Amino acid sequence: MLAALKLFETLDYTIIGLFLVVLFIAASYTKRLNRSTADFISANRTAGRYMLVMATAMAYMGAATMVINWQKQYTSGIGARWWGLILVPAGLVIAVSGWLNYRYRETRAMTLGQFLEMRYGRRFRLFGSFVSFTSGIMNFGILPAIGGKFFVSFCDMPQYISFTSIIPWLSAESWLAMWSIPSVPLVTVILVAISVYFTLQGGQITVLVTDFIQSFFMYIVVAITLFIMLQKFSIVEVFTALETSEAGMSLLDPRNAGKVEFNWTFALVPLWGMLYSRLSFQGFSAYQTSARSPHEAKMSGIIATLRFWAVDQGLLFIPLVAIMIMSSPQFADQAAEVNQQLAKLGGEGMNARQLDQMRSQVLVPMTMKLYLPVGLMGAFAAVVLAAFISTNDTMLHSWGTILVQDVIMPFRKKPFSPKQHMWILRLSVLGVAIYAILFSCLYKENDFVPYFLAITGSIWMAGAGSCIIGGLYTRWGTTLAAYSTVIVGAIIGIAGVILTTYWPDWYDGDRFPMKGHIYGFYSALIAVATYLIVSLVPRLMGYKTNFNLEKMLHRGKYAAPSDRPVVAEESTKKKPLWKRMLIPGLTSEFTRGDKIIYGIVVGKTLFTVTYFVIMTILAFSLDYGESEWRTFHMTIFGFFAFTSFIIIIWLSIGGVRDLITMIRLLKSARRDDDDDGWVVQGFAKQTEEEDKS
Repeated sequence: MLAALKLFETLDYTIIGLFLVVLFIAASYTKRLNRSTADFISANRTAGRYMLVMATAMAYMGAATMVINWQKQYTSGIGARWWGLILVPAGLVIAVSGWLNYRYRETRAMTLGQFLEMRYGRRFRLFGSFVSFTSGIMNFGILPAIGGKFFVSFCDMPQYISFTSIIPWLSAESWLAMWSIPSVPLVTVILVAISVYFTLQGGQITVLVTDFIQSFFMYIVVAITLFIMLQKFSIVEVFTALETSEAGMSLLDPRNAGKVEFNWTFALVPLWGMLYSRLSFQGFSAYQTSARSPHEAKMSGIIATLRFWAVDQGLLFIPLVAIMIMSSPQFADQAAEVNQQLAKLGGEGMNARQLDQMRSQVLVPMTMKLYLPVGLMGAFAAVVLAAFISTNDTMLHSWGTILVQDVIMPFRKKPFSPKQHMWILRLSVLGVAIYAILFSCLYKENDFVPYFLAITGSIWMAGAGSCIIGGLYTRWGTTLAAYSTVIVGAIIGIAGVILTTYWPDWYDGDRFPMKGHIYGFYSALIAVATYLIVSLVPRLMGYKTNFNLEKMLHRGKYAAPSDRPVVAEESTKKKPLWKRMLIPGLTSEFTRGDKIIYGIVVGKTLFTVTYFVIMTILAFSLDYGESEWRTFHMTIFGFFAFTSFIIIIWLSIGGVRDLITMIRLLKSARRDDDDDGWVVQGFAKQTEEEDKS
C-alpha cells in the first residue's frame, strides 16, 4: 500500500546541491579550454561519436520534453505508440546513409545560415536566418516555464513567495513585506540563469561536457528509479490498469486508439520530419558541427538510434504507474490526495483550458511522490534539473550563435576581431535568455504544447527542408526558389499561430479544428511544391544554372585533409546491387568496430521490425483484444528494460573515452582566428557554372 504524498527533506535538497556543485566545477574547468570563436561555436570540431550521442540525448530530453511526454503517455497510453515503430527501420536507413548530416558536415559550415550563404548567397542567409531565428525563439520561449512548474509542484514550493522569506532581515512593517512573487516565474528565472552561466563559460565546449555529465547521471538515476518501481508495483497490475472498453479510446490496442488525443497521426508524421526536416530545426545546431569528422557525425547518428533504449523504458513506466494510481480503486485515497494538490495550482487570469493544461503537466510528477523514497526524490529532481539545463544551455547557445553568425554578421563588410566576436556572442546569449523568460512567463497555453511547437516550428521548417535538401543534393535548386519556399512556409505558419491562439476566443472556447502536427505537415507539402515549380520551370524554358557542389562539399581538388582520414583505397569494382541495398552508406571509412556497431543496430532494428510485422498480422487476423495486447506490451517492456542496462554501460564507457580525447585535442589544437563562420562575399556566385547548352 502506498503512503501519503511525501515532502522534500534536507537529504533531497542536499543531493540537488551537490549535483550543481559538480556541474559548476566542470563549467569552470572547461572555460580555460575556450580560446577561439570555433571553440565557442563548435567545440573546435573535437567531439567523438559517444560524446555526441550522450550529450545530445540529454539536450533532446529536456525537462519540458520529459513533462510533455509524460502528459502524452498519461493522456493516450501506449497503444498509438505502436505505429511509431515504423520509424525504427527508417531511422536506421537515414542514419547509416548519412542523409543530410554527412554532406552538411562536409561543407564545414558552423551554422545553417553559413551553409545557406554558401549555397544561395548572403542576402538569403540574412533573410532565411531571420525567419529561422524568429520561429526558433518562439518555439523555445514556451519551454522554460514548464520546467518551473515542475519544480514548484514537485519540490513542495508555495505558489507565492513573500519578500520576508527571501530577505529574512526585512521588517514585517516594511512596504516590501506586503508583496509576494509568483513562484513559477521566480524559479524559471533562476533555472535559466544557471543555464546562461554554463553557456557563457566556454560555449559549446562547456555545453558538451556538462551535458555529458548530466546524461551519465540521468542513466544511473533512471535505472534505480525503474528498479524501485518494479519492486513496488506488479507489471501485470500496471498494464491491466490500461485496459478500457470505450471504442476508439484504447490505451493498449493501436487499432482502437483513433480517438485518443495523440493518435496514430502523431506517431507517423515524424517519419516525414525525419526525412524532410532533419537539419531544419537549429535549436541543436552546434551538435551538427562539433563532430571530429563527417564519419564521426555519421556514426553518432547510427548509435543515436540506441540512446533512448537505455532510458525510454524507465521514463515510459512512470506515466503508466500514474494511470494505475489515478484509476484503480485500491489507490482511491492517494488519487484523491493528488487531485486535492492539483486543485491548488493556478493563477489569476487563467481560463479553464489553461488550468487543465497546467495541471495535466504536473499530474504525473505529483504521483511519483507517493512511491519514491527520500533521497531518490532529490536525485530524480536533479535529473529533471539536468534535463532543463542541458536543453536550455543548448538552445541559448544555438539561438544566440545564430543571431550573431547569421543575422548580424551578414550586415558587416568585414569580420569581427576574435575578442569582439566572443563578446557579441555572449551578449546575444544573454538577450535570448531574457526573451525566453519573458515569453515563457507571459504566454498562456490554450492547447497541448506539442501542437504549439509543431505550428511555430513550421514557420521556418516548412520551407527550410526544401532549401536544405535542394541545396545539398541538387545543382539546379535556385535562389529564387529558396526565397519563394521560405516565404510561403512562413505565411502559412504565422497564420497557424494566429488561428490556434485566438480560435478559442472566436468560437466559445473551442480548439482550432486541425491539430498542430497535421497543419505543419500540409504546410511542408505546399513548400515542396513551391521549390520544385520555381526551380524547374525556368529550366524547362531553357535557362539552366548549375551549382558547383564539389567546391561547397570540399570534394575532389577542394577536399579538406582533416576531414578525410587515410583509409585503404576502395575497390574500383562497383558493389552488387543487393549489397548496396542491404548496407547503404557503408564505406571504406567504416572500421571493423564500426561494422560491429552497425551490426548491433541492424540486429535491434530487424528484431523490432519482425515483432511489429508479426504482431500486426496476428492482431488483425485473430482479432486480438485488450488482454492480448497487454501481454505483448508487458513482454516487450520486460525485454528492453533488462537489456537497457547493457546499453547504458556501453555508451558511458565510450563517452568517457571521447571526453578524455576531446580535452586532449583542445589542449593541443592550434587555433585559427579566420575559422569564425565568415563566408567570402560572392561565394555562391563563384560556384555557379552557367550552362546554356
